[in-house]
Amino acid sequence: MKRRTVPQELTDTSINLTLTDALEYVISFKKSVGCRQRTLDDYRIAFNDFSEYLDEKQPEFSL
Repeated sequence: MKRRTVPQELTDTSINLTLTDALEYVISFKKSVGCRQRTLDDYRIAFNDFSEYLDEKQPEFSL
C-alpha cells in the first residue's frame, strides 16, 4: 500500500498567531456557527485558567 503524502504547498503554509489571537479566532468562529454566549464564556474561562497555569508552572511561556 502506497502512503499518501501532503502536497508541498500545504506544508509550507504557516499561521503565526499568539495564543490570545488564536482564542479570539476560535471564539469568532464559534460565534458565527451559533454557539451560545455561555459556551463562549466557558472557552474564555478555560483559556484564563490555562494562562494562569502557564504563568505559574512555565513562566517562560507567558502569554
